[in-house]
Amino acid sequence: MTEADIKQVFDMIDTDHSGYLDIDEFVKACSQLIEGCEKESAVALFHMSDENGDGKMDFNEFKNMIEFYLKNSEEEDPYVLLFKRCDVNGDGVLDKKEVFDILQSIDPKITIQDVNETFDIYDTDKNGSLDFDEYMKMVEDIKSQ
Repeated sequence: MTEADIKQVFDMIDTDHSGYLDIDEFVKACSQLIEGCEKESAVALFHMSDENGDGKMDFNEFKNMIEFYLKNSEEEDPYVLLFKRCDVNGDGVLDKKEVFDILQSIDPKITIQDVNETFDIYDTDKNGSLDFDEYMKMVEDIKSQ
């Protein structure tokens, strides 16, 4: 997929022609273009892709997201993709900053104290990071709430 192709998709999703995607445009597009896409997943993806945290996704943020998913297209499990996307430094585990960013994408009211409490619960080996199994336990608990 070329940059021109990505721009064409971006322009199609940008229904109000503002030059950026708001969360409603993005969620609607995900539900129409991605089979089985849940609203919560689309919202989390939006927030994780909104690199500057301004509540809007500009073309470069959208392009970075698309390129990441194309690079990892063999992976179908959205939670594995989210883990990889959140593992900013690529070390195979999530540190407190990375977990803070994940949880804030779900609930903007999350504080660092919440993250510390999360680590008390899910960092079962107490090494200061969450491996994939610990992360999945956290995800399952969040999904069941």
